[in-house]
Amino acid sequence: MTVPFRLIDNHIYVDASINGAAPLPFMFDTGATDGIQVAVARTLGITVEGALPGGGFGDKLEDVGFAKVKSVSLGGLTLGDQVFATENWPAWTVGEGAPPSGLLGYEFAKSAVLTIDYQKRTLTFTRAQAFRPPRDAQPIAITFAGHVPIVAGALDGVRGEFQIDTGSRGALTLMAPFAQANDLVARYGATHLATIGFGVGGPTRALLARAGKFTLGGVTIEAPVAAISTDQGGAAQSLRTAGNIGGEILKRFTVTLDYAHQKAWLQPNALAQEREVFDRSGRCCQTKVDLSPGRKSRPNPSWVYAMTDRHSERASERRSL
Repeated sequence: MTVPFRLIDNHIYVDASINGAAPLPFMFDTGATDGIQVAVARTLGITVEGALPGGGFGDKLEDVGFAKVKSVSLGGLTLGDQVFATENWPAWTVGEGAPPSGLLGYEFAKSAVLTIDYQKRTLTFTRAQAFRPPRDAQPIAITFAGHVPIVAGALDGVRGEFQIDTGSRGALTLMAPFAQANDLVARYGATHLATIGFGVGGPTRALLARAGKFTLGGVTIEAPVAAISTDQGGAAQSLRTAGNIGGEILKRFTVTLDYAHQKAWLQPNALAQEREVFDRSGRCCQTKVDLSPGRKSRPNPSWVYAMTDRHSERASERRSL
């Protein structure tokens, strides 16, 4: 079963139906479990319960509740009796330009062999018994940190475990403990501080560096931009994982994930040889929208602003990486 997706800011957007209602936009995130915005859930008549502190990238914690969903359908694939996390206008949606109604992730990814074709903009779900591995790619072993797929890799010879995270817009985000243990700030002469995105805990910042090469199994990515996280809390302080492999790298491949057999394949596409460029303008626009079904999103001028704090001002310098 194949469904189309839209690629916005290196994020995958699909249309999914909740409880048989009209399809709504969801971000497909291999680094997450299923989630839905509180306003959307209530408009669909879904009861939201509980409020527990939850986090991700960014320093803050947000209240996360839960909702029982009878069915969620993505194309011809339907999952029944699902539990969704709920968030009330989380921080990571503000810079998207096309805010999602929620997240779809682990539950769909584990239901079949998943192939993400970034060039064709399609997600293909194949039953395990019908799947045939790609002939032109070697399998890469994957393990899991909870629901997140992890692969072994090496950044300029320094080994670590890296998350495959389609919910990350960047190329390679390095966790603070990994960077500190290997003295990567000094090694790369990283001095340019930038706001690299928004997580559940708000804006996330990092020092930017141009690495030499990043290897995953038999695949080598030349000269990726590495973002060395400076966040003091949240996911950036993970002790197990070295970093996140995000959409800026993943979009250069057709990515196949077989959770049942713990294998992944990366097949280079036409973007594979292009040198990555990081946008360091230091500008960000936030759009306030009504996420209710049937309502059109409309920018609110009071929410559009330029990020001119000291972090973004330094990031906007036009020095080459």
